[in-house]
Amino acid sequence: VGSSCFDAIFTWERCCHQETAVGSGLPVVSSVHFQPLVPWNEIKVDMLIMGVSGCGTTSLASNLESHPQVTVQRYPGWDDDEAPEDEFFSLRLGRRLLPTKRMVEEFEGGFGSGLRVIKNPMYLDMPWLHSIFVRIPGLKFAILVCDPWWLFARERVLLMEKDEDIYQVQEGRRQALQVRQFLSVLGPEHGKRLRLMHTEILASPNPSCYAPVLHFLGASSFSDRQVLPRWNVNNSGLSREQVAWVCAMVPQGAARDIQEDYGDLQRLLVELGAAVPVVLRNRTGKCGTWPGAELLSS
Repeated sequence: VGSSCFDAIFTWERCCHQETAVGSGLPVVSSVHFQPLVPWNEIKVDMLIMGVSGCGTTSLASNLESHPQVTVQRYPGWDDDEAPEDEFFSLRLGRRLLPTKRMVEEFEGGFGSGLRVIKNPMYLDMPWLHSIFVRIPGLKFAILVCDPWWLFARERVLLMEKDEDIYQVQEGRRQALQVRQFLSVLGPEHGKRLRLMHTEILASPNPSCYAPVLHFLGASSFSDRQVLPRWNVNNSGLSREQVAWVCAMVPQGAARDIQEDYGDLQRLLVELGAAVPVVLRNRTGKCGTWPGAELLSS
């Protein structure tokens, strides 16, 4: 109709009484329902928080949600304290080229008033969505990266708790590679729409640490009296026994991958104008001295 697009839903019925030259029981269309589709430039969302699972995307979204100018998406019935993962692009959209009007209405109904934020760390590793994200005007991207050794340790401790064989699990792609793949889709204008952050931002209860990401989003800084929960970036609750187990089980191949990831992340942070965290600078060339050793000696 005009320049509008519609999604057609066909309902099929098997006609058992119709005889044709090729046989009976052929399916026929009993009804057709049309749903208007919404172009991506009409989707209203201000920032998408991505990263690597376990790097603190939930903590960042939850802390931003406490700001009076920010609203984090929550579908009706989701009363969790933590900011939920967005499902619109990963599950509800499926492999559609465009969402229906009803889908968009449900999506936008999950926001309150204020700057709209969604988060799902796994979106960084879903390349078929990246070309969709760049078509949403005004959408900014906050990508969290963290200590490569911490990611390795966290994964291995989870395996230990599940009693799985450490050597039977393939290593995932390195963080820097995932970010660069996204940048290749975002194009030369990525500097204006992307902010790369390290989880050290979450280690301080000082609300001023959030000023850069809030200004990037378009919100004012937190009040000096704002109290924010602190996330322990360095060990996040790993016990001495768990750290000792991980250190003893690091395969040589994984050690090389982790060391390369430190260097790649440092170069990426410099390239995008972000400060290189101390936790990354101090690990360069120290592959034999694993983080967490101070826990074992204390």
